[in-house]
Amino acid sequence: MKINFPFVILILLLFSAILSAVLYPNDLVLQDINSALKASSWSHILGFDSLGRDYFSRVLIATRISLSVSLLSTFISFVIGVTIAVGLSKSKGFQTFLASRLVDLYQGLPSFIIVAVIMSLSHSQSLLFLSFLMGVLHWPGLARLTQAELIKIQSEPYIEASFSLGATNFHVFKKHLVPACQKLWISWFCFHLPSEIMFESSISFLGFGVQPPQVSLGVLTLEAWQYLYLKPVYMLAPGVMIFISVWSLMSLRNQTLNRKNKTSPSLT
Repeated sequence: MKINFPFVILILLLFSAILSAVLYPNDLVLQDINSALKASSWSHILGFDSLGRDYFSRVLIATRISLSVSLLSTFISFVIGVTIAVGLSKSKGFQTFLASRLVDLYQGLPSFIIVAVIMSLSHSQSLLFLSFLMGVLHWPGLARLTQAELIKIQSEPYIEASFSLGATNFHVFKKHLVPACQKLWISWFCFHLPSEIMFESSISFLGFGVQPPQVSLGVLTLEAWQYLYLKPVYMLAPGVMIFISVWSLMSLRNQTLNRKNKTSPSLT
């Protein structure tokens, strides 16, 4: 039996992130100043941070928050992108041309700068607000891919046959278009989620994303910067979690693309 290592690692990562909410519910604020910067031990494998908080638990909590923000923003982007793609695939003529150019213009917006400015002006510490901003700015790529796929599929004879037999738009979309787009969406998800993890980590590292006392992988990296030579593990631990998350998802994407190339999709 062949083991899918990227999938196993991703499941373990998600399991540990979810488990952190049960094992360490108060470790965002629980401090023991007498333990500040203590070295690792069997009970505290990564030691303590500068405020005496167990660093391993904070890495797990940061992973959970980074994944939660990235997953929610990816879901928002997916809903917006697919909805707009369906609308664009149904429109014709000048409407399609104008809408497509607006999507191109929207895609060219500097999302990193926009999120940084809005978060700094609003002084918001809401993870939901950060996820919403990321989601509404990162859907154009999916909309473009889905639009092209829908237009190609809608020209197939079996789609025309379905309409001629009295099928509704919703039935055709559910029965034929959604299954045909599934591999595309899975590939996009496995590519987009790592991008969102990197985006959140980068913007939090610069101080515009997740704000203390909340913690994310980017926040941990920022806090660890001043202890780079004294405690390099503080920088290494969140970096390894980011690498594992991105690598496992990108590996799953590559496997999906390889399977797609080897087998032709069923359109029946």
